[in-house]
Amino acid sequence: MQSQYKLTYFNGAGRADPIRLAFAIGNIPFEDERLNYGQFIERKENGCFRFGKLPQLSIDNNKIFTQAIAIVRFVGKLAGLYPTNIIDQLRIDEILDVIHEIVYNSTASYYEEDINKKKLMREKLVEENILPIFKILNNLLKENGSNGSFIGDQITIAELWVYTFVQFHIKDGLMQFIDPNLFNTNEFEEINKLVNKIHNHPKVNEYYNKNVVLFKPE
Repeated sequence: MQSQYKLTYFNGAGRADPIRLAFAIGNIPFEDERLNYGQFIERKENGCFRFGKLPQLSIDNNKIFTQAIAIVRFVGKLAGLYPTNIIDQLRIDEILDVIHEIVYNSTASYYEEDINKKKLMREKLVEENILPIFKILNNLLKENGSNGSFIGDQITIAELWVYTFVQFHIKDGLMQFIDPNLFNTNEFEEINKLVNKIHNHPKVNEYYNKNVVLFKPE
């Protein structure tokens, strides 16, 4: 009997969409529970969330797990989107962690209320984190054969993690004061191949046709 999975997060892409896409690509049924902020606070105060954060994965209604990277790695294994070779695993984990590093370094800017300070923080993030890291990722993609993948020609959770960051944080303008066209240059040709590869995947299209991702720029 197949296990039952419930993923709980907000009604936005954030750290949950790589997990959702892994479920979708792997044809793995799951309950996609989306909370508004009020629901999250109420349930958090009632002790419903381990460590008080989301996303959270419930398995068979009795096993609870947290931490986005741990969850996406687990679902990636279920979906065949995580390599079996330990060196390839190391590459994938490296990419997950470096994107998470960018997101972590951006956190303070989301809570900054002074618009001028927020703008400066975002400009610093681009120059010191996003551009240097994505230049390296672009080179890794090129070294692997310029096919939009980091390992062979396969899609892994690393491509999903990079895709959701580029698509929602940058191209869709989630992060104020960062140019949505930041990666629309020849310098990031390989990154754009990756984005297009995931964007055009039939299971990804099917998923987004059924699920509207709501967000406001912050």
